[in-house]
Amino acid sequence: MNALLTVSSVLTGDTIQTYQATTPEQLGYVIASARTAAQHWANLDIATRLKRLKPLSALILDELDNITAVIMSVTGKVKTEVLLGEIYPVLSLFDYYQRHAADILRPCPVQTEPLAFPKAYAHYSYQPYGVVAILSPWNFPWQLSFSPLLTALIAGNACVLKVSEYSIPVAELILKLLARLDLPQDLVQQVIGAGDVGTHLITARPDFVFFTGSVNTGRAVMTAAAQHPIPVLLELGGNDAMLVFADAHSERAVNALLYGAFSNSGQVCVSVERCLVQASIYDDFVARLQTAIAELNVGHGSIGDLGAITTEAQLQRIQRIMMTHSPKAPTHQHH
Repeated sequence: MNALLTVSSVLTGDTIQTYQATTPEQLGYVIASARTAAQHWANLDIATRLKRLKPLSALILDELDNITAVIMSVTGKVKTEVLLGEIYPVLSLFDYYQRHAADILRPCPVQTEPLAFPKAYAHYSYQPYGVVAILSPWNFPWQLSFSPLLTALIAGNACVLKVSEYSIPVAELILKLLARLDLPQDLVQQVIGAGDVGTHLITARPDFVFFTGSVNTGRAVMTAAAQHPIPVLLELGGNDAMLVFADAHSERAVNALLYGAFSNSGQVCVSVERCLVQASIYDDFVARLQTAIAELNVGHGSIGDLGAITTEAQLQRIQRIMMTHSPKAPTHQHH
């Protein structure tokens, strides 16, 4: 029997919908049907693929209010962060690919040795992998699902999308939009579940795995893919430090740290997690930063500079960090 997953609104706590998880048996069919679709799609030239996908931008803009509302409900983000951090980057990337993908994927000649091989010629060309499995995270469920998905589709691949169990309604939106395009049946499919379904998806042997998430889960993904072996592309989190020296523009440095640390309520893989400040400007910098932080407003919808913490587990993690790390300033000397 399929496991049940319930997705609730971060803003209200109300249930959005309950879903049945995809079984390992179903995954076999998903991969097989995606591989058939990939063969048809790869046989189309790049210009035709781009033409088939082109209406997508207009569809997204037509559905902008609904898309924004769903992402806000699932993530807890304020409207400005949904537009600037989720939707507009996808539209910008798609516009770039519409203009440049044909050149990017064009076969390239390779210089051969004229004396040893006077009549030889060589070139390299890009070929689709086939079926690309995309495992995306909860912190940017629209951007980090749609961006690799578009990249894979334009290059001639089929896609199987597995979003975080917290973000399933966002994946539904993506598939409904793509269903309105002239694409082969089963070219893009969604599988539903928690981490175990992601593991089973890799075991079902797609041709490429694109994963965005934590370092620990990335290690597990790479280990699972290596058993077959399947090539992987990992975009993982880090421990990102900001350095501020005495010759820095104080206001710009404070604003940069404010954005770097608090964008999406700090739930970004490249968030500033540490800030190292030169001793001679430390007190002034901290005072400016405290003033700026005090002016931030937490809200929802169109109100506030930043929104909610997306998951209860993430909130508990932040609380543990706050309890175990002292806010005291480091010891330093003035010269």
